[in-house]
Amino acid sequence: MPSTLEISSLKIDHSLQIGENGKLETGYKNSHINTDNTADYQNGNGTIWKQDYGKTNRFLYAENIHALYSSYEQKMDRFSLQLGLRYESTNYDANQLGNIERADSAFSRQYIGFFPSGYLSYRPFGCPSIFRLPNGGLSMAR
Repeated sequence: MPSTLEISSLKIDHSLQIGENGKLETGYKNSHINTDNTADYQNGNGTIWKQDYGKTNRFLYAENIHALYSSYEQKMDRFSLQLGLRYESTNYDANQLGNIERADSAFSRQYIGFFPSGYLSYRPFGCPSIFRLPNGGLSMAR
């Protein structure tokens, strides 16, 4: 059952200090995936082997994701606030190749999305713990 998987990615990040307590971070990321999977089935009866077209198949898949993101962090005494936004554009194509018993089957999808993020953290007196509100939840990190 031969299979090929190719993954490539590119990532670029930039950080800019703004004043004494602010920081702006921006970036871009691209990932690309290609797969080619073949499943070859045969039924044997002694020395005679016949292709089982009900199970034999080949599946091709390609996916490409582009993402732009930015976040701003501001520190104020023991508090720290960070807000961010990520934009993603995703497209993929999938193709189940047919054979003499089955027709090809293919589908594609393209979509975009915006993903906001934010947190508020507090560092108490002499305590290394941070209390955060990541995306609306409460947690404690050490």
